[in-house]
Amino acid sequence: MKKIFLLSFILIPFVTAAHAALNWWEQPTICRINPSKCYSNMGAGYNTEEWDQDSDCRGKKIICGTALSPQSDDNWALSKRDIRNMNGISSDFNIDILNGDCFGVRRTISNGLQAMYNNNPVDVYCPGILEQIYNDDDIEAVETGLILTRSAQPTCKTLADIEYVRVKNGRCYGKRYSESDYYIDCSRGDNDVRLIILNGANYTEPMGGNPINQAEADDIFQEMVSMARELRE
Repeated sequence: MKKIFLLSFILIPFVTAAHAALNWWEQPTICRINPSKCYSNMGAGYNTEEWDQDSDCRGKKIICGTALSPQSDDNWALSKRDIRNMNGISSDFNIDILNGDCFGVRRTISNGLQAMYNNNPVDVYCPGILEQIYNDDDIEAVETGLILTRSAQPTCKTLADIEYVRVKNGRCYGKRYSESDYYIDCSRGDNDVRLIILNGANYTEPMGGNPINQAEADDIFQEMVSMARELRE
């Protein structure tokens, strides 16, 4: 017993002296916070300082204020649980896409022709159309053009007043038809718009008895031909 005690007494100061130069928090037996436990790579779009209490780790993903519900003027760093459950996040946005220094880009469908607004698809218009009618606060840019961020969307008459028609134009809607060459007929509703080629005629609005199909137009043309023959005779 005496020999064992003496041996232990000799070893203790030796071990202490070997680690005296290291700070206590640098000892290999001290547990440290792994800063990448929440996300393996945290660059733009992440707050590396905030502690995620739900996931017991450091680091939060920053969601753009426009992608929040309700929308906010500020971006918010949210926990992994909130992001997973879409707590306070609008389903209209894809929060897997980086948008500058935060995550959140409005979802588009139909190859960019439409975007999601209030969980409903709205048309994406080519640049230079909506700006002529609405305030900037009611217009939002998406990847393929611009959308109107209000429930009531542009009608045929609203577009016709600025010489435009809702037709596909690449990956957005809207083509211009000059009123000197075309009359835009909205009388049948927004989903049945007709373009009438003026050919120099003074046609400002649908006239009573105007042809509604090709057969009626052919009949009127034949009457004109017959009248011309009578005049020649």
